[in-house]
Amino acid sequence: MDSTTSGTWFICTLSKQGFKNWDICKEISAWGIASGEKKPRLDRAKKGDYLIIYGAGKGLVATAIVTGPMRRPESREEAPWAGGIYRYGAIVPFKILVEPETPVWIPYTNMIINGTSIHTSRLQKGFSMISGVDGNYLLKEMKKNSKPSKAK
Repeated sequence: MDSTTSGTWFICTLSKQGFKNWDICKEISAWGIASGEKKPRLDRAKKGDYLIIYGAGKGLVATAIVTGPMRRPESREEAPWAGGIYRYGAIVPFKILVEPETPVWIPYTNMIINGTSIHTSRLQKGFSMISGVDGNYLLKEMKKNSKPSKAK
């Protein structure tokens, strides 16, 4: 991966109570977007876009690349989180690029994540578009705080 990447960037937030959902996301290689009764737009994330995974109260958890189009889950296996297909109206398939051993905390000032233009209100949405400049900055912060991954 180059020092900077192009493509659309999204920040995906795990709540404090739902942090365990990250293990489920990794197991099925997909991010679930809670939408309730609303039908989510399925054209937002596409193959080659990037996800910054953020754990509320913990920090940066991972960076991933989207491996296919967003789509509606069709079974409990595709949306194994609490509420299943009734709560999660879309899934985004991904492959992890960087995952630090422990989350990387970046403080914020006046509700803006330091070094970025990301207002903390974006973290409450669960899935929110951010600028490429901000995405690349957060990716670099994770890389600085990560050990090289071992080839599988």
